[in-house]
Amino acid sequence: MSWKQNSCIGGPNINPGYILFGNEYHPIIATNYARTFRFVKAQPVDLFLGAHGGCFDMNTKHARLIMPGAHDPAIDPACHHRYGAERENAFLTKLAKYQAKESFAHSCHLLHFAFK
Repeated sequence: MSWKQNSCIGGPNINPGYILFGNEYHPIIATNYARTFRFVKAQPVDLFLGAHGGCFDMNTKHARLIMPGAHDPAIDPACHHRYGAERENAFLTKLAKYQAKESFAHSCHLLHFAFK
């Protein structure tokens, strides 16, 4: 048996109110999120624990743990990748909304000058 531990402080969550683009306090925050998702995808993880039970489906795993003859449900290499993909999709959704808004604003700006 061997152990390797990689730990991370913080997380890939995009909480309401986060300013991902044009953030004067952290101008490259969106780039850092993208880097985080690349890192998460590259990590081999057998046992994923998050800050909250919902991150790693704790309730379902606990229910399976008490079943007779069940293997250890905490050993779930795909769990960390599912969580990372879910958080990345949330980021990409927010990115797409921002880009659509910026594209619309740019189009309106161009139309304004076209009809002047």
